[in-house]
Amino acid sequence: QIKEIDLPLTDNSVVFLWTTHAFLKDAFDILEHWNLKYKATLVWDKEKMGIGRTIRLQCEFCLIAFKGNPIFNGSSERDIIRESRREHSRKPEAFYQYVERSTIGRKLEYFSREKRTNWEIYGNEVNKF
Repeated sequence: QIKEIDLPLTDNSVVFLWTTHAFLKDAFDILEHWNLKYKATLVWDKEKMGIGRTIRLQCEFCLIAFKGNPIFNGSSERDIIRESRREHSRKPEAFYQYVERSTIGRKLEYFSREKRTNWEIYGNEVNKF
């Protein structure tokens, strides 16, 4: 379903796509389907182990991909965010700060669960948090 979203991207855009271990390959396939160039992966260390079959899971991944040649100021940023997990599916506050520091221009979040100043949001739970 996510693959079929028609992203309203400008010629020079940055996309951040969250995924988990189980859907990592699917996330890369989605980036390819959207004709985006993979650049890096952010790792969210949730600081406490969760459940898992093969290993005890403690992180999520956020793939960073480009369309065109956007201005991106992430070269002095680390690839790990260490922040305790919050409510189910709620991403770390440090991630939003990272996006604000590393990108310019308009921000759009699909499947958002909270309103953010200067961000466009889309989702059916935008007032959840």
